[in-house]
Amino acid sequence: MLCRSTIFALAIGAIAVSAAVRPAEGSPEDSPVAVDPQSGSDDDGEGKEEKKKKKKKNSGWVVLPGAFYTTEKGSNISSSLIYYFRPGEAEDRPSRLKFSANLSTRLEGEFNIIPTLWLDRDRLQITSNNKFSYRTQRYYDIGNNTTQADAEDFLRTRITSRTEVIRTVMPSFFVGAFYQLRQMTIEEAESGGLIEALDRIETRLVSGLGIAFRYDTRDNVFAPYRGTLITLDAGVYHTVLGSKYNFAATTLRASYFLRTYKTQVLAFDSGIDLRVGDVPFDQLAQAGGKRLLRGMRLGRFRDNHYIAAQVEYRLPLFWRVGFAAFTGVGRVAENIEDFRLQDLKYSLGTGLRFTVDKLERIHARADFAISNDDLGIYLKLLEAF
Repeated sequence: MLCRSTIFALAIGAIAVSAAVRPAEGSPEDSPVAVDPQSGSDDDGEGKEEKKKKKKKNSGWVVLPGAFYTTEKGSNISSSLIYYFRPGEAEDRPSRLKFSANLSTRLEGEFNIIPTLWLDRDRLQITSNNKFSYRTQRYYDIGNNTTQADAEDFLRTRITSRTEVIRTVMPSFFVGAFYQLRQMTIEEAESGGLIEALDRIETRLVSGLGIAFRYDTRDNVFAPYRGTLITLDAGVYHTVLGSKYNFAATTLRASYFLRTYKTQVLAFDSGIDLRVGDVPFDQLAQAGGKRLLRGMRLGRFRDNHYIAAQVEYRLPLFWRVGFAAFTGVGRVAENIEDFRLQDLKYSLGTGLRFTVDKLERIHARADFAISNDDLGIYLKLLEAF
């Protein structure tokens, strides 16, 4: 049975979802500027820009059904849907409501609802990330030098909800707070294995509050040509908030986008994740996944701390088709002083992009990537970062 904290978190997510269908206000400041990927620079003339602004829709739908394979989830059928809307001017930042669902050949799957609202002339942003997942997950023990031989699978059910409210305090700089809840139940685990040795085969709940800082100068929220996005989250998870574990987590993400020629973009992305206290194994900092170190299963390496960086080059090819190449490095460590360059893990990959909405720059992507001892294929809606 769901505890009160779980019900509270799901209620917050439900409020955010219902709010997503209401009008949101915005302003021209730091707004996305739509450009046809084959048209060249977005500085070609004021008249041309005005025509593009008039053509831009106040709302629209993007749907991506299909199938995909990732190292984390195996073979799946999936569907993603984004509804974006801006009831004000065409220059407003688009609010959006994203739904996604997938089901694997093992009849395991997940469902996500993620509303993102821009309100009060782009001075207020509300985001709620709500997810239900029933999956077999692989655990490799803790540390930066675990091997494939350490792998152990377990079946778990997980409910996650994170709601964030941030407000502008100066141009491009936001400050706010977030509440996060995660409840995980291990349904099945190997007898005498790593998970059982942790003595944590139980329903575990983490509940925490934190502060959030954002610096955002991107020219587009879906696929920037230029600008910077820096996010800093610092959260405390405590029994006072209903958590079964007491720990703190600080996460820093930084992305920078540089337009090199026409609509070709050189993009940089980095992350630092620091955890202290009584951190449950599923809340440790984890390497891999669909953003940093693609090609590596999420959680392939996990420990108290994690640092990673990647670079990606994006360029249009023809019509609505584009190409991307990326590489990254990173590692986990028990203590900050344990970080060393010689122990870095790597990721290397390429991908194709298909522009499903030119004016909004909404892309579907197919990425193939390899890492130290793994590989992954990712079919997703929106860029990795």
